[in-house]
Amino acid sequence: MWNELARFIGRESLTHSEGVQLFRDRLKNLGISPAFFKETVAVDVLYPYFPNLTNFEEQLALIDTEEKFKAFLLAQPEPSPERVEKDLKWLKERLPLLRELMIARSRKLPHDPGGAPKKLSTIEEQQKVREEIKNLRGPGTKLVDIYARIARRHDVSASKIKQIWLDRPK
Repeated sequence: MWNELARFIGRESLTHSEGVQLFRDRLKNLGISPAFFKETVAVDVLYPYFPNLTNFEEQLALIDTEEKFKAFLLAQPEPSPERVEKDLKWLKERLPLLRELMIARSRKLPHDPGGAPKKLSTIEEQQKVREEIKNLRGPGTKLVDIYARIARRHDVSASKIKQIWLDRPK
């Protein structure tokens, strides 16, 4: 399961501990508390299978390392072939439901604002550009030519260089 997730996120592999931590981090980064996850997705998908799921974070802590997970599995009674069949069927039925829930929830998140990454956005970079302009200025040198020359150096437009120059502290 973790290797499938690893490929989905562009990694070669994930250990069990990395996967659990990634899961926790993703929930936190999205502003989703374990309690919220338990009350929404976990209730819809997991609760029918795990009716004693009361504190999601505590339950997750019981299996957050591979050793704990193996110990947990070994402590469980050996399932019958019918139970394994039933569990696999249950899992196959729940995955589309989980997908739909995650899609519905992800639609509520804000979109990427788009646009190209900002170039020369730090104060230090802008100050360096201003220094370059000051060094190139002289009698008979047009600012338009200086803007174009520095723009080529920094792979930006001449208007961006002009904007930096005109926004300088007075």
